[in-house]
Amino acid sequence: PCNPVRDCPQTRTVSTPKELDMDLAMLVDGSRDIQADQYQGVKEVLRTVLDQLVVSDQPSTLDTQARVALYQQSSSYSEAQAPVKQIFTFQQFQDHNQMKHSISVNLQQTGGYSRLGHALEFVIKQGLLTASRSRKNKMVLLIVGGEAEYSDRAKLDFISMMAKCHGVVLLTLTVGDHFNCTQVEELASLPTEQHIIHLGHVKQGEQEYSQRFIRTFLHILSREMNTYPSPLLRQQCERFQQQQSQGQVHVVYEAAKRPPVQRFYLTASTYTEYTETQGVEVKSKRDKEYAEPTRTLRVYEYGHVLNSGPGDSN
Repeated sequence: PCNPVRDCPQTRTVSTPKELDMDLAMLVDGSRDIQADQYQGVKEVLRTVLDQLVVSDQPSTLDTQARVALYQQSSSYSEAQAPVKQIFTFQQFQDHNQMKHSISVNLQQTGGYSRLGHALEFVIKQGLLTASRSRKNKMVLLIVGGEAEYSDRAKLDFISMMAKCHGVVLLTLTVGDHFNCTQVEELASLPTEQHIIHLGHVKQGEQEYSQRFIRTFLHILSREMNTYPSPLLRQQCERFQQQQSQGQVHVVYEAAKRPPVQRFYLTASTYTEYTETQGVEVKSKRDKEYAEPTRTLRVYEYGHVLNSGPGDSN
């Protein structure tokens, strides 16, 4: 452990909020996939995100400061329009403290199961891409606690690709161990090592790590060090947009449909063994199927970049 001398300067400095020309939509998983104590940790993470942004005091006018909207998704909400509830809009608050208060009071876990694909479609189409007085950059911060249902999978693949091809940044924060590694990687923007944060059980140490990670990410975003969409998606986006312009959206949507993905759960013993030995002991054919995704997922735990094994494409 670090034992700083008495004259050592304070290491925990208060970061200066970043000024970004950005519309940020935060989409929270309110389903039963997230435990109650983890959910409280998620709310704290969202509050620290707001502390790191200069929030516009005139969100209804054009300026170069950030606006923030908050949504929660769950099957508990009526699906007449979408399984999502808007907690506050881009133009509702002029101060980040008002937003933090709304998170504390109005953001409550509902249960049900995740409907991330349909909810993300609502956020992208009815929120980010159609918002008046929109900002230069557009970003969705996604809280993911579980695997997308089969009926939601094709929609999630389709709408995440649509968002990326429109230059929307997708930053994904995973909670717990019940999510699917492949889905998370396909959902996040590229490069994935900059756009996926694993929060575990969202304890204090994990909250502090997420704060440092997001602070660094916002700095990268402000310096325009990444290109959205990623050059690696150029050909895919050209085909996607061509099919959209020709009215062939259903072709893209149908192509995204895949067989059901089998759930897997990472046990505490498996994770402990991995962090200590930098590897996963494979005991059966079924274990082999999930060994590499597990290795890919655990890149970010507490800021330590672990060695990725063969087959890691990132």
